[in-house]
Amino acid sequence: MIDLPIYLNFTFAFLATIGFAVYFSAPRVSLIPSGIIGGLGWLLYIFLFKWNDNAVVSTFFAAGFVAFLGEILARRLKNPATVFTIPGILPLAPGVGIYNTMLYMVQKEFELGFSKGIDTFSIAAAIALGILVVTSIVNTYNILSKRRLYKKLEALHGPFHMNLNNRKDS
Repeated sequence: MIDLPIYLNFTFAFLATIGFAVYFSAPRVSLIPSGIIGGLGWLLYIFLFKWNDNAVVSTFFAAGFVAFLGEILARRLKNPATVFTIPGILPLAPGVGIYNTMLYMVQKEFELGFSKGIDTFSIAAAIALGILVVTSIVNTYNILSKRRLYKKLEALHGPFHMNLNNRKDS
């Protein structure tokens, strides 16, 4: 990892995230917040990596942080969380690891290729698990909040039909 000043790390991650948000046709309102999320997620990754020297653990927590901020901004700006989360995790994507895996395989250095491939896959899995854990916790919280609200309303106004899945066929 190249040692750049913190403001340059943030700036490059911010710009890369905005670039991918534009590529993914994100709403204009979400471009700057997405960039900020991507930059903050990358800074958290750098700090955690310098602290524990483990790319997988650092990526897991940075991806969870990005997902958490994406969920918060989704409620605030009334957009889907994926508008913020998908571009925000892009600075964490293990692009160099994928490249080096393929390079080692083409050069017939299979042991190095498999080792780098496992590391790369682990980082990608950490991104997916970080997002999954945070999204699951937020969804569970939202369901429990709705149930509590429905119970309060039922106590005030009598029984009525609870539709927690937002489906029309229930």
